[in-house]
Amino acid sequence: MVVQFVVVNNRSSGEQLMSRLMKSFVSFLIFVAVFSLIFPVFASAADDVELIISPDDITINTTEIDSVDIIITNNQGIEDTFSLSVWPSTTWYGVTPDLGKSNVKIAAGSNSTAKLYLSVSSSADERRHTFLVTAKSTTFENISTSSSVSVRVKRKTLVYISDLALDKSVLNPDECINITPSVTNDDIVDSIGYYKLQTTVKKGTSIIRRFEDDLFQLGRKSIKTIPKSYCFGKYAEPGTYSIEVVLKTDLNKFMDSRTANVRLNEVSNLVFKKSGIYTPFIQMENINIKNEGNIIETNFNVTETVSEFTARFFYPIDTPTSVKSEGGKVVYSWVVERLAPGEETQVKYEIRYISLWVGGIALVILVFFAFSYAYRPRVKKNVRFSPPLKKGKELVVLLEVKNSTIHEIKNIVVSDSISGIVSLIEKFDTMSPTIKKSEAGITLTWRIKSLKPLEERVLTYRIKPKVDIIGSMRLPRATMAYVNNKNEKKVVASRSLEIK
Repeated sequence: MVVQFVVVNNRSSGEQLMSRLMKSFVSFLIFVAVFSLIFPVFASAADDVELIISPDDITINTTEIDSVDIIITNNQGIEDTFSLSVWPSTTWYGVTPDLGKSNVKIAAGSNSTAKLYLSVSSSADERRHTFLVTAKSTTFENISTSSSVSVRVKRKTLVYISDLALDKSVLNPDECINITPSVTNDDIVDSIGYYKLQTTVKKGTSIIRRFEDDLFQLGRKSIKTIPKSYCFGKYAEPGTYSIEVVLKTDLNKFMDSRTANVRLNEVSNLVFKKSGIYTPFIQMENINIKNEGNIIETNFNVTETVSEFTARFFYPIDTPTSVKSEGGKVVYSWVVERLAPGEETQVKYEIRYISLWVGGIALVILVFFAFSYAYRPRVKKNVRFSPPLKKGKELVVLLEVKNSTIHEIKNIVVSDSISGIVSLIEKFDTMSPTIKKSEAGITLTWRIKSLKPLEERVLTYRIKPKVDIIGSMRLPRATMAYVNNKNEKKVVASRSLEIK
């Protein structure tokens, strides 16, 4: 060990040294005061729990991830579980903390080690960052302690990818995504030579599309964006795609990279199109099945149902997998084993003497459209209670949502409002709604992904009057918005209710 003594030989140097010591002492007092105000409970835990961070001073390069050990010692005479937290808990000047686990169970007189991972972005400030880690007993509220770790950020390069912005994170087939990488020159002089920016759309290890740009003369302290757009095809494979941006020098030396992920949704969409050739003596029918989704469809049925009388004139060109008679009907069924996205197949059959059935088909079509018109999706509102309407007396409101059509409906949003004369009891027997409160009252919203044909749901909530109600009380209409099989947005409403 080398001990160095500094001897001050003149008054001015001594005064300067004393001034510096006083400033340091004052700063220390301020730090202690602030620390005591913000974290007053930490000192009480010194004897019961200890927390050591190793190392407590770490240097991390931009775009890299490193970690430190958090050693927690339980000095109590009983086993206890400690919750771990870090402050700041979110990204702090480009450094993002992440605790490996948030709870640690430790036996009496023992210790356990957790990890604090520190991720440094390419645009992080080149400076020191301090993060405070706290261990708090879940059994005894007053037992906790803290320790800090100092993170020094070191920049690898002054020219780097400072951002990778995507306008979407989830897409459907046939949609486009806008990719906007930004390259920053943090140097105080213009860049020399040029850089290469490579933007790649990948699925796993497969390269789907690659863009390459040359960046010349990046100005000092400047940011340059290089927007790109990529459109996924109708039959693009669903799953997670990665957007990777790589910055290199003109000599292909790696400088920086960034990656972001997007998800392409699965879409199942078998389109059945029926066409035929008609003559006075024969009807030739062709059922065309095309997979317009982006997933492989396997072992699905194509069925055609005719009456027993018509079945006498039914001649399938392709041999059916099964033929069943059900209640005066004959059901012909063909099994398609596999249909890839974009592929199509056909099922053909003939019905002879079609002229005998022109009137019957016209009637069937008329009934079909009448059925579709009469049976629409609906929402019905009822209330269950026993009179009279007294303050605090519970009423159960029921919303019956039914898809009475022969097609699936999607993106269903059921909304109901509650006036200020009653209060909501946040107890729900079925689905829980989203609750939005305002000066006008309360709005309840339920979201249902889809309803199959003839499927129904019952939604309930409970209210109670704030005062005794003499006479009657009216509940407003409930509404249901949905998207039908033609991708049209529709809205229906229930009747309002008068409660006496």
